[in-house]
Amino acid sequence: MRAVGAPDDDWLDSAYQDLTLITQLDGDDSRWAQLRASGPGAGRPTSSSTQPLLMAWMLEALNFQPSHRVLEIGTGTGYNAALLTHCFGAAHVTTVDVDESLVQRARCALDAAGYHPSVHTHDGTRGFPANAPYDRIIATCSFPRVPLAWLTQTTPGGLILCHLYTDFDAGGLVLLTVADDHSASGPFLPEYGAFMPCRGSVALDTVAPDTLALLRQALRDPDDGDTTPTRLTANDLTGEYFPLFAALRLTDTALHWFQPEAAPAMQTWLLGRDGSWAYQTYTDDGLVSVQGGRRRLWTEMEYAHDEWIAAGSPQRHQIGLTVTPDGTHHIWIDAPHSSRSWSLAAIDEDD
Repeated sequence: MRAVGAPDDDWLDSAYQDLTLITQLDGDDSRWAQLRASGPGAGRPTSSSTQPLLMAWMLEALNFQPSHRVLEIGTGTGYNAALLTHCFGAAHVTTVDVDESLVQRARCALDAAGYHPSVHTHDGTRGFPANAPYDRIIATCSFPRVPLAWLTQTTPGGLILCHLYTDFDAGGLVLLTVADDHSASGPFLPEYGAFMPCRGSVALDTVAPDTLALLRQALRDPDDGDTTPTRLTANDLTGEYFPLFAALRLTDTALHWFQPEAAPAMQTWLLGRDGSWAYQTYTDDGLVSVQGGRRRLWTEMEYAHDEWIAAGSPQRHQIGLTVTPDGTHHIWIDAPHSSRSWSLAAIDEDD
């Protein structure tokens, strides 16, 4: 990462690109000064300014009305809160972020621009009950499960839009309509959209595994793995529609690309949280998968692909989610009561 600031010639060009801009590394604001002094360096992004096109898609999907009260989870730079405030007025907009330093900077930037929404340092997984109820909740960080607090703080008929995190990143933005009983249901958006994992009551390391560490562990595994022919290609795993289905079927399996020095081409790896691993490669006999550990991840992915084909190869918007008041997350194809459905494993937020 390179720290870009006002003295740099490309500062304005960078700021006005239709790209996500990283604004914090490792949850440590001092990294900015370090990289300004030392030059480019590595780090884990922990806050950003969202790609403007993605913000526009999400705001349009929420079908706002002038009277709506809005809760934004993930203030970041404050830019999206400024857009909301410009459209609906400060009295209608609440924005929260778990990072006090980010909140302070965002509040200063908003004040300087003449926008004064309700800005708070708060764990977004708990919503913000003081200003509830809300007609719309929009999250600009990702969550492995939709927090129940959002359901109870949204008016019946209100909408919730968030990125449902999975290890196999597929950019699943889900738009839920809240019912009278505080359940919520709706489809995934046709567009890809992904955000950094939440920080708060759900620990960051619990939400997002270290795929590089898992890869290193797999490369040290004394088990050479089982080698079998495969019909599943890397293109299948990165196509337009199957990845979301795969992500919701194998929620604890990450995708990684790696090319060993002796390998003829890039290898597509699947990495499980339990240490299981698999990769696809080419040999003299053709395309094969190599699998090790407790699970056979490539075989599981092949089964998921067969299931997706049998379901009619559903596109992203044909896949939906229902969240019940007890927290059950139910994935469905085409309709909430479809026979092609399954439940996601529960996540203990206190772990």
